[in-house]
Amino acid sequence: MNAPANLAAPYNAGMDEDTFEQFAEQLTRYVRERLIPAEPQVIAEDRIPEEILKEMREMGLFGLSVPEEYGGAGLNMTQYARVVNIMAYAAPAYRSIFSINVGMFASALKNGATEAQKAEWYPKIAEGRIACFGLTEPGSGSDSAGLQTTAVADPDGNGWILNGTKRYITNAPHADVALIMARTSKEALPKNAHVSAFIVPMNSAGVSRGSPDRKMGQSGSHISDIMLDDVRVPGDALLGGETGKGFVFAMKSLDNGRISVGAAATGYARRALDSALRYANERKAFGEPIANFQLIQAMLAD
Repeated sequence: MNAPANLAAPYNAGMDEDTFEQFAEQLTRYVRERLIPAEPQVIAEDRIPEEILKEMREMGLFGLSVPEEYGGAGLNMTQYARVVNIMAYAAPAYRSIFSINVGMFASALKNGATEAQKAEWYPKIAEGRIACFGLTEPGSGSDSAGLQTTAVADPDGNGWILNGTKRYITNAPHADVALIMARTSKEALPKNAHVSAFIVPMNSAGVSRGSPDRKMGQSGSHISDIMLDDVRVPGDALLGGETGKGFVFAMKSLDNGRISVGAAATGYARRALDSALRYANERKAFGEPIANFQLIQAMLAD
């Protein structure tokens, strides 16, 4: 994990190194002694046990990148990536449940939120409220600027009315809040300024969720659609208080998320290699462990 700290989002100075090393050691033990033994239950029930979620909240995992003054740990990106790597030694669901909070949602708050929005939402996600990131739609995936969800000015007040559908949204089935990207202009504008971002509580009238999709190899990590049917939000739900900034906020947040995915991938690979090494030393053929055979050694070395 050698990413420079200045890539951090939200650009924290970071926890002091001695304290962070202690935290990393504690987290490593927690993964090995608590999370991995609970994996059969996660797979069988397709959910993370509530007592483990409570423990993760108490450890501050939902607010890793939230600035300390708002109740978070204030990790920089190097530290955050290392935590993700440690967590990814266990089942993907454990990382997934807090990754949007500390990755894309916290990044969007840092990059665009007003001070009032930060004061409201940073503490909430730090304490463990679950966030999701509403960009992808049935008709627009990689073409993010082609989204069709709309946000029009509410004629009855200073707020907005949102309509549309979001698809494959991580943590949507459990989320307390969503960052929703929507069109505030019917016409496409230069620099994708037709896209704006809105902070939408998931208990808002008109918000509904689709059935969770089942995923191979990711038991306990859930995605679903989000449907927005005449959802009214106040004017201060507009991230940053300006229209036309949503695409920029989304792309910066995705950059943060991609670093997290890379850090997680190395954690999963480390678990797979350790499992293969252990099996190769336990499994015997022709009277000796298969780890002694050159072909097996070459496979493991690769």
